[in-house]
Amino acid sequence: MSSSSRLWAVGGAASGLAVSAATPGHPAAGPLFAVALAAIALAWLRPPPLAIARPLMVGVAAVAAAIPLGELRLGAIDAAAYTGTPGAPVSMLAQVAAVPRRSDGEVRVQLESDRGRLLAWADEPVPDLSIGAQVEVSGVLRRPPAWYTATLQRQGIEMILKGGRVVPTGARRGGLAGRLDAIRDRAEEALGAGIPAREAALARGFVLGQDDRIDPRTIDDFRRSGLSHLL
Repeated sequence: MSSSSRLWAVGGAASGLAVSAATPGHPAAGPLFAVALAAIALAWLRPPPLAIARPLMVGVAAVAAAIPLGELRLGAIDAAAYTGTPGAPVSMLAQVAAVPRRSDGEVRVQLESDRGRLLAWADEPVPDLSIGAQVEVSGVLRRPPAWYTATLQRQGIEMILKGGRVVPTGARRGGLAGRLDAIRDRAEEALGAGIPAREAALARGFVLGQDDRIDPRTIDDFRRSGLSHLL
């Protein structure tokens, strides 16, 4: 495949994936968008030389193939969400799926469970939680607030488990994800070797995204110096 054809293929695939989010489940979306792209290109080239025609068709084919693939991916994300009745009490075992977020005495933890993905929203104190750690969580199911709904939907989360507790059990997930967790843990240890705890937390935040462990004094120092955007 020529470099021009590869460029059209990548561009077409990216366009198809982008359009799939706006046309979920529509069976004609892929062909229609591909035809529209071809029509625009043909009108612009009037008529296209042979050197352009083949890359153009590659791009059209990539668009048509990427849209259904994007829809399948979006469907998989939506299907992974935990669903339940708001107001129902829940207690379960789950694994930490992302770096916890701490602010104003509250902790938000993305969790993976056998019943799907959800967000635990608990009050401090909550101990340090590494990705892949198993936790016992409890609380009451709630719908996310309006300002948070779109963000959580992009992460495959529909429900919040709020007002309960998050307690590590000491166990960790296994399989390939567990091996990746182990690599991350070794990187965490290396970043903290030989430097004070405050600087170690800052290094882990920059390299591994563990900004939940950066102490308030450091955050305040960055804010007063006008560099808070780095955190």
